[in-house]
Amino acid sequence: MLYYIHIPKTAGTSFRSFLKNAIYGDKLYEVYADVGYWNAREYRLLIRDYKVFFGHFSFGFHTLLKDTNPSYVTILRDPIARIVSFYKHQKLIPDAPWHNLICRENLSLRDFIESCITHETNNHMVRILSADYGVWPRLKYHTLNTYSSLVQNRKSFLTNSRKLLRRACRNIERDFLFVGTTDRIDRAAVFIADFHRINIDTIKVPVENVLTLEGLVLDRSTRMAIENSNELDLELYDRISKSGLSPIDPSPIDLL
Repeated sequence: MLYYIHIPKTAGTSFRSFLKNAIYGDKLYEVYADVGYWNAREYRLLIRDYKVFFGHFSFGFHTLLKDTNPSYVTILRDPIARIVSFYKHQKLIPDAPWHNLICRENLSLRDFIESCITHETNNHMVRILSADYGVWPRLKYHTLNTYSSLVQNRKSFLTNSRKLLRRACRNIERDFLFVGTTDRIDRAAVFIADFHRINIDTIKVPVENVLTLEGLVLDRSTRMAIENSNELDLELYDRISKSGLSPIDPSPIDLL
């Protein structure tokens, strides 16, 4: 089974449209609801009818489905651009989860990050790629969030643990067919088409639902707030961006 992890604000909507229209059609199943042991059986039954699960799930989804031979794909985005885009989406879209809070309290981008309202502004890509759906890891995660909320007055605990980065890298080396970047998303499309031996004359992924960041200038304190909260993501993105990790370039890279 192929699992496409759609990390928020990484052109996933655009890539999903391409995959559905050009390759998978009705064999692609979208997963945008919360997943866990309580509904794992439903997804196991779907394996017979679909070729790819695509959505906002984390690495380890395959363990819920008892899939012993998973293949993952994902796209990363420059962490600074991803965080800025995420904030702009929350601020501008009325039904976004943090829209009302941002507008009511007039939170700047720096305020939003430093408030630790959501884990999505703190090494979110590494968190997703190093995740574990086991009972104990999820309990630990819940306990840390509870501690942060009650003791530190933060809704989400901050993490900069390099253990997560090492785990994410091991997962990538072991179970990922392809890890691309948004600035080379067409290359990801070429890989998927080649992987399925599908000939497409011209591959161009139309970018949809993306907030433009052209002309954006961040002040030093805001940029530092993003960098301090996303050191792991910045390192992972830099390594993947330089390596071009994919079976198209099959030589191993040192991610540890």
